[in-house]
Amino acid sequence: MFSVPYRQLLRQPPAPLGVDIDETCIRIAQLTAPGQHALARVSAQWVLPLSPMRPDGAVHQAGLPNVTAALRALIKSARIPTGKCVVTLPASGALTEMAQLPPIADHEVEETVTWEAVDRFGLDRSDVVSGHLPLNADRPGPSRDLLLVAVRRATTIAIADMLVRCGLEPMRMELAPLAVMRLCMRDGIERQALLHIERSRACIMVMQDGNVRYQRSFGWHPAHISAIEALAGLGLADTDDGAIPLVGDDAAAHSPQAMRWREVAEEVLASLRHAERRAAGCWPERIWVSGSGAAEPGLCEAVAAVCGTETGPIGACPRITWPEGDAPESHALWAGAVAAGVAAREASQVAARDAARESAPSGETPSKIRRVA
Repeated sequence: MFSVPYRQLLRQPPAPLGVDIDETCIRIAQLTAPGQHALARVSAQWVLPLSPMRPDGAVHQAGLPNVTAALRALIKSARIPTGKCVVTLPASGALTEMAQLPPIADHEVEETVTWEAVDRFGLDRSDVVSGHLPLNADRPGPSRDLLLVAVRRATTIAIADMLVRCGLEPMRMELAPLAVMRLCMRDGIERQALLHIERSRACIMVMQDGNVRYQRSFGWHPAHISAIEALAGLGLADTDDGAIPLVGDDAAAHSPQAMRWREVAEEVLASLRHAERRAAGCWPERIWVSGSGAAEPGLCEAVAAVCGTETGPIGACPRITWPEGDAPESHALWAGAVAAGVAAREASQVAARDAARESAPSGETPSKIRRVA
């Protein structure tokens, strides 16, 4: 006679995937069980240099069949395990706004938020999928502070249909900056901020004690940056333009690569100042950077110099374990896929526990060892 855990007699399903879709590509990450001190352990990564998203955040319907065929071919050739996944969408694909609602009962929040989002964004209710995120949840008051989020319903349907055609099963969709934000808050830093930057839009979020204090989404102009670089190459760029002074004398902060990001850095500083006025004491100890623009040379140096706050890519978080030999410079680009993978893994664990609890005979627990002759 011997005994083994019953689950070892069954074939384990593949680990759920994190799928990050931005304006430039589709990134897929698979995570395995993390170590004792790790938050996430990345076991495999795949990238498709095509995207179904247009710069305005809508789905490019004409190009969708080609992207679907290419993704299906990648999954087949790379032997990517199909099944459940969590999907993150770019910030450019959503409308967000902070709102303050009057006192209402908990069961009325969802309906109220839906109508508030429709009213504020000027959209038809049937055209959007809306949601909300509590702000300042640890600071009770007579009203509710919320972050309203609305995504085109057509976008969610098109993305879900594309993934299903490729053998994937989306469990949830959310914005990449919101998913990465949860990853940041698990790192244990009391006051921090996240700058999620994409091709033409950025999102800044300020967190304190595990609560979101402030969020703002803003556009930035890569064409303007290219023009500055061209002028700098000719020696014609004017750097004495009355901009906010840099903090410190670090040469890296004054490099041409950093100077081109001054516009973004000053937007971040304005947001931090606004957040501090709304919730005193939330000025971040560190600013994490993620998104498709996170690895751009000079970005972190510019933000750190203008804001006077330590700034670095989210991939530098020591609690995320990457494949051996993986280039550290690219880690920040994968933050959305990793955050989605963490969410997918946790959702699958909850589902497995619920299923085991329902199937366990009366008086037994799901973890009980079954005896095999």
